[in-house]
Amino acid sequence: MTATPVTYGLIGACVIVWLLQLLTGDWIPRMFGFAAYWAVSEPYTALTTAFIHAGSMHIMFNMVGLYFFGTFLERYTGSGWFALLYLFSAFGGSLAVFALALADGSPQALLTVHIGASGALFGLVGFVATPTRRLDRNLTGVFGFVAINAVLIWLVPNISWQAHLGGFVTGFVFGCVYFFAPQRLRALSLLILTAVVSAAGLAALIWVPVTV
Repeated sequence: MTATPVTYGLIGACVIVWLLQLLTGDWIPRMFGFAAYWAVSEPYTALTTAFIHAGSMHIMFNMVGLYFFGTFLERYTGSGWFALLYLFSAFGGSLAVFALALADGSPQALLTVHIGASGALFGLVGFVATPTRRLDRNLTGVFGFVAINAVLIWLVPNISWQAHLGGFVTGFVFGCVYFFAPQRLRALSLLILTAVVSAAGLAALIWVPVTV
């Protein structure tokens, strides 16, 4: 456990939020879930939404996935880079929700609240899917996790395929920089990547007009 404190901390945070959801009903999803229409006034929900879940099945599968992918990747990359990957992927998932909602333009797309850690988890999947031989990975487990989540998208309400897609792309790009940038430039490259994408994404959430 001591080797993967971030993974266990994230699991603990999600479980605590879930218990609070049981006590407060839909208040937490309404206040801290992410919807494109409210992003301008509530940009923090692009991250807080990753700690909220739609039901017992949703949180169970996500926490199992976080345990297996998280403990593996945190040991490989170190806690600092793992934490950055996870949060960056969660944010990337919300950006995809925002962009695709704007492209859709319908009130339903713009007002729908998206919740779940799946965007961040698919960032871990994207990192594992990076085309490199340096990462000792079990791709069967990756495909199985993707298949289970594909089923959950249809069974559990408010699970966002858009966040899955955005998280995966974000994690994959992060992984490509991590593995293919020269080692002496790895840290700088990853910090520039996350800073530029995060700044541009936050600016879009705050300043791009969203009307219903």
